[in-house]
Amino acid sequence: MSAPVRVSGEAASAQANALGRLLSGGYIELRTGAQPAKPESPATGVMLAKLFFDDPATLPADGGLLVLHPLVPEQSAEADGDAGWFRAYGSDGRPVCDGSVGTKDATLILGSTHIQQGSRVVVQAGTFIVQRA
Repeated sequence: MSAPVRVSGEAASAQANALGRLLSGGYIELRTGAQPAKPESPATGVMLAKLFFDDPATLPADGGLLVLHPLVPEQSAEADGDAGWFRAYGSDGRPVCDGSVGTKDATLILGSTHIQQGSRVVVQAGTFIVQRA
C-alpha cells in the first residue's frame, strides 16, 4: 500500500482552486445525520436546505485554504431537523465533496444547526482546506 503524498503550498493551492472551479455555479445541500464515507455514496439523511454557489464560488486559494464567496441563502427551508453535514454539487449536478457543518470549527459555519421548515437559512462562512506537507 502506498503512503500519502505530501504536496507544497503551491500544489495544495492548485488543487484547492480546481475544487473551487468544480463548485462554481453549483449548490450545497444541508442534511441531517452522519456524513457518508465518500461523496460517491448515496446521500443520507433528510435534505433540509439547498443553497447555491456564485460563479466563481471561491476566492483564489492560498496555501491550500479555499474561502467560499457567500452562498445564496435558502429563503424557505425544505424540512425541520438538525444539520449534520453537507454535500456540494457542481453546476452539472454531480457530487463534488462532503463536509461538516456547525456553529464553529466546521467547514461550513451556520448561525444554528437546527433548521425549521420554511425558515431562511444562511451559511455565515465556509472554508475548505487541501492538506499539504
